[in-house]
Amino acid sequence: MVKLKQIGKLADKLKWMGRFRKSYSGGLRPINLKMCDDPIRFLVAVDGDKELGFIRMYPTDGFTPYTNEDVWLIGEGYVKPPYRGKGVLREILTLAVRDHCVKGLHIETSRFETLEAYYVTLGFTQVCATDDPMMSYVFLSSLKQVICAANDDQFQQAA
Repeated sequence: MVKLKQIGKLADKLKWMGRFRKSYSGGLRPINLKMCDDPIRFLVAVDGDKELGFIRMYPTDGFTPYTNEDVWLIGEGYVKPPYRGKGVLREILTLAVRDHCVKGLHIETSRFETLEAYYVTLGFTQVCATDDPMMSYVFLSSLKQVICAANDDQFQQAA
């Protein structure tokens, strides 16, 4: 049974980020130690004594005026090669949404477009652009009204 445990040691965080970077085929920014600071959380998926993968998540306060819910985003996710294709990432994302206030992903636009059907089955359906055209935010469908309210306010302020 997969569980998520939070890690706190900088060395452990850097170890997981290094694994992610070695396996990632997209464009990457250099590792910045601020990516490991509080309030950012690193959650490692474990099954017994086996570490299967991790996610790095961070809070966003952009929706605070529109919801009383905490809104956390996943910035990176990684599953060790022996455990890929076995539903581990799906389980990590499901647990993160259920137990850790994850409501969105910060993901390369092309990666989301390629894997959109997968993410939709997990409830991630609301796509929002970022300042970087290569990246998107993708939120749970349950946040649709909140996103619409925030976008309406931003549109009215820009007009």
